[in-house]
Amino acid sequence: MTKNRLLIFIFILFLTAPMLIFPLVSGFMNNENRENRELTTFSEVISAPYRNKPYFFRRYFNDHLPFKNQIITMHSLLTMRLFKTTASPLVAVGNEGWLFFNNIGLDNPVSDVTGLTSYSDEQMEIILENISRKTEQLEESGIDFRLLIIPNKEAVYSEYLPSYINSHRAEKSRTDLLVEFLLDNGRNVIYLKEGLLKEKEYNRVYYKYDTHWNSIGAYVAARELFSSLDISAPEIDDCDIVLSAPAKDLAVLAGIEDFCVDDYGAKVIWTKEAVTYESVEIAPGIIKHTSNAEDKRTVMVVGDSYFISLRGYFCEQFSEVIEINRNTAEYDPQKLIDKYHPDIIIRQVVERSSSTLMLEDILR
Repeated sequence: MTKNRLLIFIFILFLTAPMLIFPLVSGFMNNENRENRELTTFSEVISAPYRNKPYFFRRYFNDHLPFKNQIITMHSLLTMRLFKTTASPLVAVGNEGWLFFNNIGLDNPVSDVTGLTSYSDEQMEIILENISRKTEQLEESGIDFRLLIIPNKEAVYSEYLPSYINSHRAEKSRTDLLVEFLLDNGRNVIYLKEGLLKEKEYNRVYYKYDTHWNSIGAYVAARELFSSLDISAPEIDDCDIVLSAPAKDLAVLAGIEDFCVDDYGAKVIWTKEAVTYESVEIAPGIIKHTSNAEDKRTVMVVGDSYFISLRGYFCEQFSEVIEINRNTAEYDPQKLIDKYHPDIIIRQVVERSSSTLMLEDILR
């Protein structure tokens, strides 16, 4: 065999080997669809007009390329390790592999931590007026109202931010200044930054590879919120902590979730008696939780995905919890209030979305 023929043989083997091996090992590998769309099927190639078949075949080949997920994962991992970046512009790589959410648009936690976003005096006055008006309206109906603001992960674990972000970190974010303004003007706001900064010295309170807090961080919030309602809850040191699988949405975005294995989730066991609850989605983005808890009050929570880690603590305390994800639900706050007659309403907002408090009705 001549040298040229040998090279051609090696090249063909290099191209065909993955296709020959893949059917034998595919059953043991992760081949799930990680794209937010339907993959091209071979029937689409067959049914496509003759002149369009090359286009559809190329899409089909790319969608079903052998070892596609593994190739993408390896590329993303090498990119992160070598260049401290990822395939997604939404994910920033920090120190010790920590991942952070670099959102596009106004609700960007990086812009919060660097002070690029700010509130004018007029905007803070509008927020104050909106909160005051809603608080008074609900109090007239005998409803306790609480505003719960969750700090960004970037604010709590700023030491892990990439150096190009950390070097431009502002002394106070727009939400820090807003909360100070609200407190100075007599509004009671539960801002969890100080409590989470304190607890992180003992326990991890946000996920390393996810934008959200974990259940330990959520328990810090639950305990502070419950205290404002005259409900006692034990210190974390007096509770049992059960470890669980971590969330890692940022790692999924970056395509490296299979390699992000040094994090953990946790559940704080704080109630002495077992409480069971049932959950029913009564409309898209609206879930009704009912439990056998002794506290028979109804709580309505208007929040977002950060409430998921709080959900269990609420259901263990209150017999009825109406959970509204304002990012996915279509709803009229007053109609829900008239229907469920809540004793307590919680408006939960994460720091990067604090601008939603500028809405005339902050429960929308």
